[in-house]
Amino acid sequence: MKISFNIIVLSLLFSASASYAEKMSIQVKQSYVRTKPSYLGRILYPVGYAERIEVVKERGNWFGIKRTDNKLGWLHESALTMKEVQLRVGDELTSNLSGREIALAGKGFNSDIEFEYKAFHKDIDFKWVDYMESISIRRTAMRRFLTAGKVEPFDGDGI
Repeated sequence: MKISFNIIVLSLLFSASASYAEKMSIQVKQSYVRTKPSYLGRILYPVGYAERIEVVKERGNWFGIKRTDNKLGWLHESALTMKEVQLRVGDELTSNLSGREIALAGKGFNSDIEFEYKAFHKDIDFKWVDYMESISIRRTAMRRFLTAGKVEPFDGDGI
């Protein structure tokens, strides 16, 4: 009876850990894996479209990932999809699309959907949304601003 209890406990532990380690694909042209689950974390290395990774941890909107070469780090959920993305020979990523646009398209949102949404919501003024989307801040300026304000990422544990 003790043996069967141990087998049950081990199988439950194995199934819990095995179910969490899931494969995902990078759905943006390029993203950066970081040391902490925050955009303020130091960049470790880039990942690119269609690359397959394994999720080993989750914290909010961030995933602790492991690449096929066993490199670890944190990646924001917006760069990932459960779908297996494939880049075929001869395919070329369109350089005039932003990573954000590719991510939204991977989630089924594109300019046609936006146009349709605006058509059904004529009472909403999208001028300020369009303005906010047009704002671009350099990484160095953002770091100076955050440093001056003493904003620091919370300490995420390592993977």
